[in-house]
Amino acid sequence: MRSATFFVGDPSDNEESRPDTSDQSILAQCICPYSNGTVGAYFSNRPNQYDTYSRPLSIRASRCENLTWCEIAGDTQEFMTGRIRLQPDSWHTHTNTIDGRRVYYTIGKLVPRYGSLEEERKRYSYIKLASTKLNSIGLLSATRLARMSDDFVFSNDPASCRNECESAYTFSAYCLNGELPQPQGGGIMSLYEFLKDPNQQALSSERLQRMFDIDEDPCERKATNLAAGEFSNSGLACALGSEITDLAAVATIKVPPYLNGKIQRIEDSVLLEFDDSGTAPALELSDEYLNEDWGGYIRHIEADGEHLRLGIGYQSCIQVRY
Repeated sequence: MRSATFFVGDPSDNEESRPDTSDQSILAQCICPYSNGTVGAYFSNRPNQYDTYSRPLSIRASRCENLTWCEIAGDTQEFMTGRIRLQPDSWHTHTNTIDGRRVYYTIGKLVPRYGSLEEERKRYSYIKLASTKLNSIGLLSATRLARMSDDFVFSNDPASCRNECESAYTFSAYCLNGELPQPQGGGIMSLYEFLKDPNQQALSSERLQRMFDIDEDPCERKATNLAAGEFSNSGLACALGSEITDLAAVATIKVPPYLNGKIQRIEDSVLLEFDDSGTAPALELSDEYLNEDWGGYIRHIEADGEHLRLGIGYQSCIQVRY
């Protein structure tokens, strides 16, 4: 299998993260970096900006449709995704001798948007396709890169998160895996055992403190009511943080003054669902790149006695072992 390196651009410039009706960027089918420092942008149709040299061009790509196009102008097994600014040095038309299809491309140099090329590089992430583990996940722009398929839309409902996370110990664009340290892990296990019992009608603040081995409730929450398939809790708006091993980031759960949702017990799992973002918790990650794609409103939380899974926003799942 061909090994490729993906470069993910600034997440704030990603098409999926920020609609921009004034976007004048050109959609490329491939953007390819070369060892001599140049970058090639490849198009299946002749762009209106063909033969433009007077100014840098804003070019975007969500994937590389044909990696062999990158080899037209040089030997590379890499491509870029996201949005770049490119100063064209030359424009070319290549005709495939087999099928007669034309490819239009420009070769040029990146123009930094952030003051220097060094700063520009900091805003890129590197992922080896053949890699089995993301060693620098803290720098990952938390990977919209495989969320680019036009014919596949991932929905992070509980079943989809469960299936995705079970197979995500190598790499997934939709599920991050990590571990919770103690005593937080033990506290989650105690809370899971308590919520699994359908006869429980309320969870006192004092009992919750004992589960997590804390002396006082920093949120001054009242008892959690558990009745008729719902749960509710009130108190101060607050934030509770814990480091997630392997992600090199602190995860902070932000709790609203009034917390409300539905609870289901399905076999060995306990599922909490939040339909209203105003009464739901939110997740914030200390790493800004991770937080761009994996932080946000928590739609559901599921515990199964070994893992805790969170569905965040509409495409992201996080699973931690406890």
